[in-house]
Amino acid sequence: MNKLKTMKLNVYYKIAKYFIILSIQFIIIICLLEIGLRILEPYNHNLRVLLFNPSFLGEYEQINTLEALLNTRPRGFKPFAKRAGFVLNSRSFRTKEYSGGKPQGYYRILAIEDSFTAGWGPSFSTLGCVIRKVSKINGIR
Repeated sequence: MNKLKTMKLNVYYKIAKYFIILSIQFIIIICLLEIGLRILEPYNHNLRVLLFNPSFLGEYEQINTLEALLNTRPRGFKPFAKRAGFVLNSRSFRTKEYSGGKPQGYYRILAIEDSFTAGWGPSFSTLGCVIRKVSKINGIR
């Protein structure tokens, strides 16, 4: 009986040992990729999207009005640029153009979506599109 327990423990130790070795290798590969991206970033500005830059977050701290926020351009997004099958509007959003004021009797709803909800290409099943469809069906403007 003790011999069987010892054999089982040896198997578990081997599995744990291989798991630890694979984990360490994975961490080393991720670190090497990060270092490579940081080195190549000055030569290719498209890599900025993959890298976190805490100084970029500070740019929003000086914004005090909605107009100033809407006039802020996210990095890499230029007005009227083509992005994955759609064209950005004048404020670098992938929606239609909106005027400053809203017509009488209309509601404006702000939908904040993450990248999973918003998706990559043109999609008509995002939260904002679904809200627009449901409101049109129900006669809400």
